[in-house]
Amino acid sequence: MNGLLFCILATVIVLVGPAAILLHKKSNPDETFDSLPRHFGTLVLSLSTLGTIVGGGMFLAVGTMGFEAGVLGFVFGLVYIVGLTMFGLSSKRLIQVLDRLKAGTLSEAIVSAFGQNSAIIFSAVNLLIFVPLIGAQFIALHTGYIYFSLQYSLSWEVAVPVIAAAAVLFAYPVIGGLRLDIVSDLVQSIILIAAAIIIIVVVIFPTDWVPVFQSLPQSHMDGTGYGVVTLIGVMLFLTPSFFVRSDMWQRVRTATTSNVSWLSFLIAGIMSLIFYGIFTLLGVLAFSTGTSSAQNASLDMINAVIQNQFLASFILASLFAAILSSADTFINNSATHLRTFITSSRGMRSENVDLRYCAIAVTACAALLAYMVGDIVDLFVNSLSLLMIFLAPILAMLFTENASPRAFIFSTLLSIIVFFILFVVWDPKSAFAPAVIVSLISYFIVRKVEARQSS
Repeated sequence: MNGLLFCILATVIVLVGPAAILLHKKSNPDETFDSLPRHFGTLVLSLSTLGTIVGGGMFLAVGTMGFEAGVLGFVFGLVYIVGLTMFGLSSKRLIQVLDRLKAGTLSEAIVSAFGQNSAIIFSAVNLLIFVPLIGAQFIALHTGYIYFSLQYSLSWEVAVPVIAAAAVLFAYPVIGGLRLDIVSDLVQSIILIAAAIIIIVVVIFPTDWVPVFQSLPQSHMDGTGYGVVTLIGVMLFLTPSFFVRSDMWQRVRTATTSNVSWLSFLIAGIMSLIFYGIFTLLGVLAFSTGTSSAQNASLDMINAVIQNQFLASFILASLFAAILSSADTFINNSATHLRTFITSSRGMRSENVDLRYCAIAVTACAALLAYMVGDIVDLFVNSLSLLMIFLAPILAMLFTENASPRAFIFSTLLSIIVFFILFVVWDPKSAFAPAVIVSLISYFIVRKVEARQSS
């Protein structure tokens, strides 16, 4: 395969984001989704949501998941389509709650409903969640550099798009803001969809999958490759996790109507299922043929099966689109939470904390975390699922007007302690499930105690 062709295509894809910035000079980094209420239609919102979901973590981690755990990747895909559809159908209620609380974002709603201390905890935990997700994008870059350098016997040529992508991860959100995240997500999502179509036509359709699945062990076929706890936890807790994601609330706020919102999430869910299916099958195929390691399952299968140099180079280069399409939103989201944490804990006004410095800080922390952890699946699974410790208080905020700051703080802190203990001494991929259960039970226990005391 032509390594220089790959490097050129990858560099072009990386520069899509900076090109969008140059074309939208009036954008401000401090702009967020809530600065454009009822602004975006179905196409923009669905592709932007897809771009956030199909990041470098999915591009590599789901292939690894297919290699190590078989059909578990399909379970993730089904969870996404069900969860996103449920969230989209609740759009009207979410808007009503935001209007009642006079809030533009989920963070502002929590301040109004639960108080400043709860907002500090919410922002801190979101940083614990989204910084690892940003770190997963750096792991994907590092994995890509090692893989492509060995594959093409090139060094500095492959380093060009990798270094450019790392630079964009630091510079793009700082310069562009969330408005431009959407602009670049549109282009990057189109690139990813084109790559997916090629894989389906060239790899998925021509393969005889019956002997492939017959060669898999039982744990790969029943979804228990990472254990029963992980399988059940993903189905129960990841499905409603979109209700506690700030970036998803922001997208609801910017939809032109509630019907546009639910349709956008439905489309994004269907496309997410397709992407999860594609990369899971690549990982399963790699395991069946024994021609790959778990870490490089997706990349090895693309290289082995697709003979056309341009098509293979384009698909592999689309990894960079996947990395950037998720990272820009995650960085801006994390920067906003960092600013909320600083201003709330110190009693400062938000305009006194520059969002640019917050974005640089969270990106640097993510790069350091990626270097320390290194396991993209651990980051991918636990970062998404840990969000669920906020499910009980947020559902209470949505469907009742008696939110409890004490229950919010107690349940969140207790579940965080449980999670980190189990992450270290038990199983990193399953630690989230007991932590979420502890959060749900402890929140409602405190609420019951408060209700008895007030009666």
